[in-house]
Amino acid sequence: MYQLELEQCLVLLEFLNELEKKSSNLIRQLAGESEKCRLLMTIPGIGYHYALLIMTEIEEIHQFSRGKKYASSCGLVPTVQIWEKTVRYGHLTPRCNPWLRWAYGEAAHVARKKSVRLAALYCRATRKKGAQKTIGVMARELAGISFYVLTTRTDLR
Repeated sequence: MYQLELEQCLVLLEFLNELEKKSSNLIRQLAGESEKCRLLMTIPGIGYHYALLIMTEIEEIHQFSRGKKYASSCGLVPTVQIWEKTVRYGHLTPRCNPWLRWAYGEAAHVARKKSVRLAALYCRATRKKGAQKTIGVMARELAGISFYVLTTRTDLR
């Protein structure tokens, strides 16, 4: 009885693995055809999946005048509250593109291991803010780098 169910699960697993390979190859092919995706893939932590996701979500980078505005639309900039002479920085803004926030957050985890410059930023910020907030700092940095790479069309490497 259990043998039949186990065999069916194995057949399903093989089918899903084959489907994942085909999807991954298609994503790799689509990312390789786009110049913007190739530029994004030169940034540490951003592979072809994230590059294609970022390009799909932002549509046109020139709608943002500065990198800070782009990072803000990605939801990577904290809220600011000002009372007289007091300035308080809050949580990351909730009104954003959740896919871009997620992609840059995941890429930040990889980038801290791949880039010496970003690893130094991670160590410096972790001492001041803690590990979780540091990922937000690194994600914001990656968004700024992405904005620079896409607007100037220069290879980061």
